[in-house]
Amino acid sequence: MAIELITCGSCGAKNASERTTCLSCHASLATPEKSPPPSEIQFRNRPAADPLLERVGRYLKNLTIEQTTKLAIISSALLVGFSVFYYLVVFLPRREEARIELQKQEQIAKDRREEARVELQKQEQIAKEMKEEERLRLLRDEQIANQRQEKLNRDLLDACLTGAYNSYNASWESNCRSLGRGSNCLLPSNRVDILETYHKGLKESCYKRYPLR
Repeated sequence: MAIELITCGSCGAKNASERTTCLSCHASLATPEKSPPPSEIQFRNRPAADPLLERVGRYLKNLTIEQTTKLAIISSALLVGFSVFYYLVVFLPRREEARIELQKQEQIAKDRREEARVELQKQEQIAKEMKEEERLRLLRDEQIANQRQEKLNRDLLDACLTGAYNSYNASWESNCRSLGRGSNCLLPSNRVDILETYHKGLKESCYKRYPLR
């Protein structure tokens, strides 16, 4: 009696019909139950498959190892190419733009610092000039005040010296009358010395009261 053989669905090896697992790959040899045919309603409710996805799926199932390797190499090359493209076309220009923008901001900050420095120097120069003008103004005012004071002292000194001389003459005339002599007479030397000393004291008092530079 011939032994009925069944084919393993996993590896394709022949096995006796009474076996439940494959001698070669140990996969189950049980015949899968056939699902009942879908009804018309199920076909209507099931979404239509995308023909492109079906073709891609069939293509991937039928790929050999060599084709898979080629596809992997092509995919890697495309990925590398895209990476290089992104680096050269997108990343480098953006980085250059960022560098240029940073340089621009640094130059703006540098210009502002320079403007602030120049403005500060200008304000310091203005303050220095104003201080010098104030010093000169005070010096001029002091000179004018000194000149006015000197003129006043000179006028007062002249008046004081005139008064001293008039007092000296009045004393001379008084001594002449006391001696019974006429105006502007000759006096004895002792009286002349007294009057001269008196006149000298009056003049010294005037010079002390109204000094001149």
